[in-house]
Amino acid sequence: MPIAADLEPAQVRFFAEALGVALRSDVAPGGDDPAFMVAETPGAVGFLNYGRFPVAEAGAPAAQLVSIDTGAGCAAPTAERVWRGQYGALARPLYLYVNVASLQRPAVAQFVRYYLSADGQARIDAAGYLPAAPETYDAALQAMAGR
Repeated sequence: MPIAADLEPAQVRFFAEALGVALRSDVAPGGDDPAFMVAETPGAVGFLNYGRFPVAEAGAPAAQLVSIDTGAGCAAPTAERVWRGQYGALARPLYLYVNVASLQRPAVAQFVRYYLSADGQARIDAAGYLPAAPETYDAALQAMAGR
């Protein structure tokens, strides 16, 4: 049984296209803890953000991350592999687009600086997303320095 975190339709389409399959109509919502549901359901496959994948506690059932062969042998997902684009089609970045003219507004510039800061990246991680590679947000902060 496929189990998905509460995915938006665009995310479901992304996974289906990345895998080259049509997802079954009986996908069960994963609720608050889709990884636990996968671990508890024999034969289940789950889709969730890498940042939301929990580390199993001792004695707790554990789901396993899927290794993908991207042509250089199978590779399990790690933050480093995702940042380097080495986890294949199932990893994608989260972009924040900002109109350059909007950066003239202090509140917008302040928000973008916070988003790119270590505190902002920690909030992204806490929300279940993989923060940007450190060099990515460092470069973005440098670009913001003159604004």
